[in-house]
Amino acid sequence: MINDRALLTAELLAREPIQLRYATGLNTIGLTELVGSPPAKHELLYSGLLPSSADVGMGVVGMGALLQQTAPWARKVLSKPQIIGGTRGAWSPSAPVEPIPLRVSMAEPMAEQTSTRMDWGLSSPLMDSQRNAWGESISGYGDNRAPWSEYVRMGDSSNRSDWTISKPVDASNRLSWSIYTRRRDASQRSAWFHGLPVDVSKRTAWELLRPIESSARSDWTKASRIDKPERFPFGIRKPLSSGWGVIVEPGGPPVNQNGTIIVPARRIYLVSNLADIVRVSDGQPLEAITSQFGIDENSWGWTFNATLTGRMWPEVQPGGTNGDPVILQISINGYPVKVIVESATRGRSFGKTTVSISGRGIAAALADPIAPVQTFGQTADRTAQQLMNDVLTNTGWGIDWQVTDWLVPNGTFSKTGTPIDALTSIAGTIDAVIQADRTAQIIHVKPRYKIAPWNWATSTPDLQLPLDPIFIDSLDRADNPDYNRVFVMGTTGAGRIGQITRDGTAGNLIAPSVSDPLITAVEASQQRGLAILGAAGKGWKVGVTGPVSADVPMLEDGQLIQLDPTGENQFGMVRGIQLSADASNGLTVRQQATLEIKS
Repeated sequence: MINDRALLTAELLAREPIQLRYATGLNTIGLTELVGSPPAKHELLYSGLLPSSADVGMGVVGMGALLQQTAPWARKVLSKPQIIGGTRGAWSPSAPVEPIPLRVSMAEPMAEQTSTRMDWGLSSPLMDSQRNAWGESISGYGDNRAPWSEYVRMGDSSNRSDWTISKPVDASNRLSWSIYTRRRDASQRSAWFHGLPVDVSKRTAWELLRPIESSARSDWTKASRIDKPERFPFGIRKPLSSGWGVIVEPGGPPVNQNGTIIVPARRIYLVSNLADIVRVSDGQPLEAITSQFGIDENSWGWTFNATLTGRMWPEVQPGGTNGDPVILQISINGYPVKVIVESATRGRSFGKTTVSISGRGIAAALADPIAPVQTFGQTADRTAQQLMNDVLTNTGWGIDWQVTDWLVPNGTFSKTGTPIDALTSIAGTIDAVIQADRTAQIIHVKPRYKIAPWNWATSTPDLQLPLDPIFIDSLDRADNPDYNRVFVMGTTGAGRIGQITRDGTAGNLIAPSVSDPLITAVEASQQRGLAILGAAGKGWKVGVTGPVSADVPMLEDGQLIQLDPTGENQFGMVRGIQLSADASNGLTVRQQATLEIKS
């Protein structure tokens, strides 16, 4: 607030140096303006401001008639230019005191010799030794500078702090992390400091530096080059994220002297996944997001489905002048399957287009609706295997016969349908499993139970599978009546009747009898009886989900598996297998197998 109190007075002396008077030793100068030449008389100046006891006002001081300077923030109160000196008090009234020579350094006066400076307050002169090295000030007597002022000349470098931003100083006072012009001696740098080359021995293997010796790399380090090439999924050509586990040498798991595949038990497993889809006709790769294929004991052919990117729509359309279906090869971690695209759907959602395709393995060419319906028969005595080969005449397909063959007299076999219908009819006589090969034009004929379930525990398994690589396992009851005897008979003149009893039992629980035109030999009745009695009794369907890698191969339908050999030690037969790959968020590969286990 402004009032009319007289605060400070200035003694006016003609052409003499200005004397500033200040009140009662309060060490406070009000807003002051001294300009011009001295008048003939003294004047009193009133500012109307109330001072405090420790603050310094900001103003302008003109030294006599010879000097005149105005600070940009000063407010002129006087309009008379002939005043030698005058002082306005700021903030409160004060009484005249004895003058002392004074110059306010922030007023930026012209050069003048004076013994005392101050920035924003009065203080006693300081010795040069009381200065701090980081201050800056305008030119003046060094011994009277305030330690916090700004000046041009720097103090003795010995008083500077090492973290000051200043002109170059002795490198010995610098800290290694400070910002400075010259670099420190390379021997004093930290190994992770981004600077001039340092001793290679001080680098860490995982640091992003220039190439280092390969012996210093960790297996999981990202490096410019490693022994194993980088793999890409589905033709999208983006780097794959790591799977899980430890790196294993190529060549698959070990096999013992009995031919059993031994899946190693490890704490972790590392899998480098690879999956792709290509068009067989021209090798054109397709951009896929997901894919899966599988088969089970009751299916003669493989089934598949996949999701492609939207621009793959033209690539899956029937081609050629005859509109031949598109044949693809899907590969997941080294296990391929050839399939026929039988259905394609294009969907659009949230600005994204995808193509969903599905179909069956190439054995679908032997089935409806591709293959024509025919009537198959025989004109001479033939074995069951020969009958199957006859069915596949001129088809380019062959038979992998894994069951016991038997003789079928002339005129016994007759079937109307597709080639697959005729093959399943012959195999059904002994309840054998027929399955197409994944890639070759071969039909595998396998027994339902190559070993009787009650002998599994004493037999040599095809594969030992510990629980370590299994992500998920499930258990479903699969109980059947505990039959121990069954009658199997043929229905033609050449037919045979067989009574099949489980060893070591009384044969008192008789299963419903079974008949078939092609049961014309003991071998046929025995194999059919084993299939019926093998399914009898209490059991489980166990599902296991795990990886596919060099450590853990893809399980095959019909394999005898020893599960958890060091724990529960259960034996089961593979009844279904499915492989899947998903590149939605990195490439993930899984296999899901179903095992039949008997109690």
